[in-house]
Amino acid sequence: MKDENEQFLREKYMEMQFLDENMKKVQQQLENIDEQTAEVLRIKQYLDDFASIKKDTETLVPITNGIFAKAEIKDNKKLLVNVGNNVVTEKTVDETKKLMDDQLTELKKYHIQLTIQLQTMTAQIKEIEKTVEEKVNV
Repeated sequence: MKDENEQFLREKYMEMQFLDENMKKVQQQLENIDEQTAEVLRIKQYLDDFASIKKDTETLVPITNGIFAKAEIKDNKKLLVNVGNNVVTEKTVDETKKLMDDQLTELKKYHIQLTIQLQTMTAQIKEIEKTVEEKVNV
C-alpha cells in the first residue's frame, strides 16, 4: 500500500510540474501579447501625430536604433505599409490605423484564449492538490 501511495504521489507531483512549466510559458506569452498591444497603441498614436504634420516640414527619420536622417514630409496622407511577404502597398493613414485596429482585435482574442488556458491549468492544479490531500488523509 505504501509503494502504491508513493507512486501516486510521484505521478501527481510530475503532473503538477508539467502544468507549472506550461503555466510559465503561457504567462510569458501573455506578457509578449501585452508588449505587442502597447506597441500597436504607440503606432496608432504615431499615425495620429504623422497625420497632423504639415507638408514640407523637416523631421528626423529613423534609419536604425539611434541613427536618424533629416527628411521633409512631402505627403502626410499616404504611407507605404509592409503587408507581409515583403509586399509593400500604399495606404492612407486611416487605412493603416484600421490595420492596427485589426491587429489589436487579434491580440485581444489571443489574450483571451491564453487567459482561459491559464485558468484551466490553475483549476487542474487545484484538483490535483485536492486529490492528493484526500489520498494522504485517508
